[in-house]
Amino acid sequence: MRFIKTTPAQVEALKKRAKHIQRNGGGKHADLLNRVARSAGYDHWHHVCLCLAETEQIKGSRQLLPEVEAIIQSALAGKGKIVATGPEALAFRQFVLFATEDGDAWLLDPEEDKALCLVWHGERQEVVIQDLPTQIKILWHGDFGLNGLFFAVRTDHPGVGSRYITGYPLDTLSETLERVRSADKRIEQTFGR
Repeated sequence: MRFIKTTPAQVEALKKRAKHIQRNGGGKHADLLNRVARSAGYDHWHHVCLCLAETEQIKGSRQLLPEVEAIIQSALAGKGKIVATGPEALAFRQFVLFATEDGDAWLLDPEEDKALCLVWHGERQEVVIQDLPTQIKILWHGDFGLNGLFFAVRTDHPGVGSRYITGYPLDTLSETLERVRSADKRIEQTFGR
């Protein structure tokens, strides 16, 4: 079954339509609910209920944008912090965000090694993050890697470019990345691509 964004108001409207049909022509209420659900593009009434529950879950549990803002504020205040989002950001993906005492902040995708610079040397950066009902779109600046004592980035960001950065909390960052990476990604990193 495909996901259809569904609000409580839409569910109530479908119920009212089924009641209206029942008053005017009769029929079993359950059958009429299935009929109005199909007319609205759902497979059946239970599909409506599942989509409503998923919409509410997405709406109530999306935490990426508030986490991004919190990590930006930490960097601007010179407070080091590392956060891993839960799978609520996307059902299949977790992100890692970190801020340094030097005033840098990054959003990382541990599965694809993508990096987005949020704050660079104490200056908030322009970023594109779209939090849509069924997906999150991020315009990444480039990719990253942990190379010995360095946080290595290759970006198209004009201020950052490609460089090796020292002074980041790499031990804690490495542990956090390992914790949220999938088994496939950990195997890929162990045995190579």
